[in-house]
Amino acid sequence: MKKILLTTALTCFLATNSAFAVDGYVNYQKILVNYSQAQSALKELDNKSFEIKQYIIQQEQQYKNTEADAKRKVLQEKALKELKTKEQAYLKLKQDKEQELSKNVKAAIHQVRLDKKLDIIIDANQVYDGGVDCTDDVIKILNSTK
Repeated sequence: MKKILLTTALTCFLATNSAFAVDGYVNYQKILVNYSQAQSALKELDNKSFEIKQYIIQQEQQYKNTEADAKRKVLQEKALKELKTKEQAYLKLKQDKEQELSKNVKAAIHQVRLDKKLDIIIDANQVYDGGVDCTDDVIKILNSTK
């Protein structure tokens, strides 16, 4: 009898608390596609990547035009060292941009959660039914603060 009462009380408690829970969700990919700062970062990274590719092409051409093996070896070592430096700079820039964007998106999501008095905001991929779509609100906040 005690088990039945305890189970009933627990069920009522959970039902009561979940009835007041309001959950939101965001489509992170849609945010990144529509967030102007994310698009600027992507363009900057694309430009850096293009510069590295151009450098590789230039070094390959220079290598082909060099006849002496000793000069080729020196040229190759110098090019590899420079390429490594450029790649490290690219990866650092990418990491910095990703961290900055992530921080901004999380702050905007937090602000929307508080403004809409939601208990939680999760990724849209985790929602099958229900919830409040907060994606456009997050994008609006992100694009209004520059």
